Amino acid sequence: MAGYINTLVPEQINNATIILKEIVKRGITNINAKCAILAVVSKECEFKLHKDTSYAHTSNDSIREVFGHHFDGITDDQLNIIKASDKLFFNKVYGNLYGNGPDNAYLYTGRGFNQITFLGNYKAVGLGIHADLVNHPELLDTPEVAAQALVQYFIDRFHSITAEAKVEAHTADINGFTNINDALIGIYHANAGWGKRVFPDVTGGFAKAKSRINDFLPFINNIQI
Repeated sequence: MAGYINTLVPEQINNATIILKEIVKRGITNINAKCAILAVVSKECEFKLHKDTSYAHTSNDSIREVFGHHFDGITDDQLNIIKASDKLFFNKVYGNLYGNGPDNAYLYTGRGFNQITFLGNYKAVGLGIHADLVNHPELLDTPEVAAQALVQYFIDRFHSITAEAKVEAHTADINGFTNINDALIGIYHANAGWGKRVFPDVTGGFAKAKSRINDFLPFINNIQI
């Protein structure tokens, strides 16, 4: 198999296979969409389950750059106390957003293969896959549930696509992509959330996914579903 795939260890190959099988199971048949989803996941987590990690050892300047106004009026001494506790930190930056309350946001930090975040997303995705992710968010730390949640997330995004987002996605149908480049742009936008600014590619995430996307064609063709 091609380049990037050859760098993966068995755990990563196994997780990529679980994701691909879930993609097919949920009726995503478009080869361009399949490749794009796998490419985006590769840049998100390298096919390793990932959870938002502690910011306890991150510099205060970096935290302020990333989280901006959340720490307006907070002194460095106060920030040092907040960042030493994951519960305090994530409640501060994610509290009262997208379904989170002020004191439970730390439970709904980024999890899974594409960093599903916020109680609202946990609830919506959980309903789609018939899993109680609200009361058991840790289920997203298992490959099978994380794969189900990942695919459900993309299905939900295309079901809720807006007229404006159709321009970003190039199609309103996840199975409607006519080429691999449009698919990557559409899936990349969907993963970030419709309407969010993803270009210019300041993080390099899109460039990374684009450099790998063609490697998934032989991978997909070699997996027995």
